[in-house]
Amino acid sequence: MEDKIYDLAKDIISIKTKKDEFVPKIITFEEEKRMTCEFYKKFFNNKKNNEMDLLDSKISYRKNKNLKDFNGRVFYGTLNNIIELPFKDNIKTATGMVHEKAHAYQDFIYKNEFIPSFFEMLFSYYYDNEYNGLFKSNVNYKINEAKKVAENYVYYFKNKKYDLKYHQNFLLEFYLSFYLFNIYLKKDETLITNTLESILFENEKLDSLKNIIYQDSDFRNNCYSISL
Repeated sequence: MEDKIYDLAKDIISIKTKKDEFVPKIITFEEEKRMTCEFYKKFFNNKKNNEMDLLDSKISYRKNKNLKDFNGRVFYGTLNNIIELPFKDNIKTATGMVHEKAHAYQDFIYKNEFIPSFFEMLFSYYYDNEYNGLFKSNVNYKINEAKKVAENYVYYFKNKKYDLKYHQNFLLEFYLSFYLFNIYLKKDETLITNTLESILFENEKLDSLKNIIYQDSDFRNNCYSISL
């Protein structure tokens, strides 16, 4: 399995990204919250609005000068969660908010990156019509973040002093998020929506979503189709 992740890391490093010239439009913080709330409610066909409002009421926000562009953080609490975002209020920050909200909606036990990354990319994809270049900018960001992890993984791969489990999980989940995005847009939107609804609101196990990806023909035909 480690050899497969090593090959994946090498391929991620080799990905070429186009120059990102996207200049984000300034929007208010309240507008960011409104857009992200509407995005999630629409995604779940307005069937989980009450649940979403309750979850949103348990999220507090604060700004962090060290965060830029799409970046954000979530801190889990017993009763409430805190999301940290960049100081600048624009569509990139809203996109990052979508990612961090997905973390806040998840059960901490099943915390992962590929569901939040899926929602983040889908949000940027939908709003690309209004903010032309947002989707490419977001994908470039995600690739560049994965490249940093991939480069560290390749560098330390043969050094058994370091635990590279975090790197392995990050790279695999980066990979899974793109397959999930592809399945949703091109193959079975309803299946993905219903499965995510069950995971976020009905305590369905995360494996149910992974199995959909693992059983997808495109994934199975790829040399990196490994189950963990």
